[in-house]
Amino acid sequence: MSFLSFPPRLTRPSAERVELSLAPVARALYLGLGLVLILVLRATLEPGSPFILMFGIVIGLAALNEERWIFDRGRGELRRRFGILILAKSWAVDLAELASIELDSEAASLSASDPYNKVSMGIAKGSCALRLILADGKSLSMYILPNKHYKLLAEYGKTIAELLSKPFIES
Repeated sequence: MSFLSFPPRLTRPSAERVELSLAPVARALYLGLGLVLILVLRATLEPGSPFILMFGIVIGLAALNEERWIFDRGRGELRRRFGILILAKSWAVDLAELASIELDSEAASLSASDPYNKVSMGIAKGSCALRLILADGKSLSMYILPNKHYKLLAEYGKTIAELLSKPFIES
């Protein structure tokens, strides 16, 4: 469903920091579809049904989801945060371990070392990937989106590479 794939949002909170995060339109879509589902459930189920409450909680949690890549030159680290706001998990890599930023025009070729390869159910043809290439040769896919977002991902990759003084590679 490539029509429902939203590119991330790039923000620059300071001159030393760039963040890629979940698109606000995705959050709005979660809330909108959730609201429609709850209204349908209220109309079809008896009032006070536990299903209505359950779906309300799940939809609220989905809207609070955080997915963020933080590139902080001041701290010298790349940090990934993901999960539900206050319960979000995080890990960091020293920027010295980052070799380059890569935009792959054919995302179907994931390396065996890429964690995205372990959770992916397959990547659609015509997809591009914004990746981090580490000094040890391993790669981390940040975003895999339809090729219609190629120019935007290229812009994001160049911005990140410029901030970090790392090479940007388009392949």
